[in-house]
Amino acid sequence: MTMVPWLPFPGRKASLLALAVLAGALTAAGPTVRSSSGAEPITPIPAPAGLDPRRVALGEQLFRDPRLSHDNTLSCGSCHDTSTNGASANAQDRGVHGLLLPLNTPTVFNAALNFRLNWEGNVRSLEHEAEAGLRNPAIMASSAEKALVKISADEVMTQRFRVTYGRAPDVPALLNAITTYERSLLTPGSRFDRWLAGETSAISPEELSGYQLFKSFGCITCHQGVNVGGNLLQHHGIFRTLGTPAPKLVRVPSLRNVAATAPYFHDGSAATLHEAVRQMGLKDPLGKWVSAWKKRGHIIAVLKDYHTQSLHEPIKPIMLDVKEYEDFGVIMVRTQPGNTKEALTSLAKVYKDINPDYPFAFQFVDEEYKKLYNSELIISKLSVLFATLAILISCLGLLGLVIFASEQRTKEIGIRKVLGASLAQIIALFSKDFLQLILLAFLIAAPLASYFLHQWLQDFAYKIAISWWIFALAGSISILIALLTMSYQAIKAATANPVKSLRAE
Repeated sequence: MTMVPWLPFPGRKASLLALAVLAGALTAAGPTVRSSSGAEPITPIPAPAGLDPRRVALGEQLFRDPRLSHDNTLSCGSCHDTSTNGASANAQDRGVHGLLLPLNTPTVFNAALNFRLNWEGNVRSLEHEAEAGLRNPAIMASSAEKALVKISADEVMTQRFRVTYGRAPDVPALLNAITTYERSLLTPGSRFDRWLAGETSAISPEELSGYQLFKSFGCITCHQGVNVGGNLLQHHGIFRTLGTPAPKLVRVPSLRNVAATAPYFHDGSAATLHEAVRQMGLKDPLGKWVSAWKKRGHIIAVLKDYHTQSLHEPIKPIMLDVKEYEDFGVIMVRTQPGNTKEALTSLAKVYKDINPDYPFAFQFVDEEYKKLYNSELIISKLSVLFATLAILISCLGLLGLVIFASEQRTKEIGIRKVLGASLAQIIALFSKDFLQLILLAFLIAAPLASYFLHQWLQDFAYKIAISWWIFALAGSISILIALLTMSYQAIKAATANPVKSLRAE
């Protein structure tokens, strides 16, 4: 395929659902500023206020205390990891008995701002949710009363309760400490909140377009308010069922910090945000009207996902803005294989007839994509070169050791042959010690290679899994090369006349 530049192309790539661009702007960072953005259906997150720091500290300790569970193995923090996203990276976590929980763990960050809690939306206060979680036989399989017995037996914890609450530990104080800590887990000051507060440069034009699409598609109908959701019950998706069919009604999840809370949906069935947005899309979008870049237009086609950048970057949502009466910047031309030269000649002629004042220029798409991987191509060539040199040097060294060993053991080999040792036994005698060294080297190199390969692959949004058989194959090839290197000298020593070797000695 050939790209032919035409005139400046003002159109911008974006997909039918260019909504995921809003995700990064919803991540907490930075202070808030004055409000000037007008009335929006989303409001900024307030900073935590009026919380006793002693209760917050005690609640955090209880939140991470496994004694709250039946068998002292799980804490609230086991599933709600506040060092990452307030939840976990698992589609479904495991409860106290090791069984998978039926629903994905929602984040605890900003949970205090939800009007309804849990995926079923059947709890309306953090205290009731904490107590229900303790009693749930699939989660903690305990109760606030049972947990209190264990906590009360700890003199240090008992003293902390007396200092914090002025009394010995009791159930209300236990639940209040945990929920006070949870109420402190707010994330104000995101770039989107700063934009809501009037800082117009806080989000990019692409993110702003994503927000406009978010509203024009009607997503804002359910995902609104301070938590961008969390206060309504809704059927799975608006256009089709998402994930597993049960429960039929789920609480609309908060989209705060959504870029960090994968996987998505009540059953964790969407591994990435792009996949979640794609599944939430219109079932029959053709002909529907959307608004973007302060303009309205209707959808005329939906394209399959395709890469516009290297595999280092995930497939991003794009929209192709087709302007029938405006000039384009680049014309894409697909040529028949083998007829590229003739096609370029015809294109140049047409171009000069239409636009003689500008020179005809073109690029090949495959060459442009190849440029995206220049560093990988260089690394590949260098790796092959140095690996070849390393193997060659290793083989020379191994051959030298085998020759030296055969010279040192000439008499031993002669005696073994006289006593009836076979050719295979003599070769095995030679090979055993060297193969042990090669195996030891492999055991050292394989974990290191696995670690560095894994780190290198982290730079790619789309990558393969490193399977064990790759290292097994590499080890087998190493042993085969070593055997081939040793075989000539080993066979030569094993087939030598023992009379000559003994006489020489």
